Amino acid sequence: MRTTLAVRPSCAGEARRIVRAYLDAWELTEAAGTVSLLVTELLGRAMREAEPGMGSEADLSIRLVGSTVYVEVAGRRGRLAPPAEATSVKAPLPGEAFGSGVLLQTLADQWGSDAGPSGSYAWFSVDVDRLTERSGFSR
Repeated sequence: MRTTLAVRPSCAGEARRIVRAYLDAWELTEAAGTVSLLVTELLGRAMREAEPGMGSEADLSIRLVGSTVYVEVAGRRGRLAPPAEATSVKAPLPGEAFGSGVLLQTLADQWGSDAGPSGSYAWFSVDVDRLTERSGFSR
């Protein structure tokens, strides 16, 4: 699923509702809190980079592969095309900056980011099976 959001303060709430709806449909409600919090972290970056009055947008994508939820946010300045898809998966590196990065480093299994002239691109993955093991929930 991919949707485009206008970058404004209400977009984080809208994105959380979209993410929760997909997680509910996939019967993964136990991951909703963590995934929603991480989506807010990514959209916070998009809002900080938005240029007022330029019609900034962010593309939000969520998908499920096995027990892993992947979320991507591509921030766009004006109506420019989003940066290219990430080509490799990486674990967080010490000192790597993306917003504060603390939530991503703590809660995501993997994450990455990149920036270019048209905006930024960031993603994270959460393995729901591992999340439920860590939190004590049962599936």
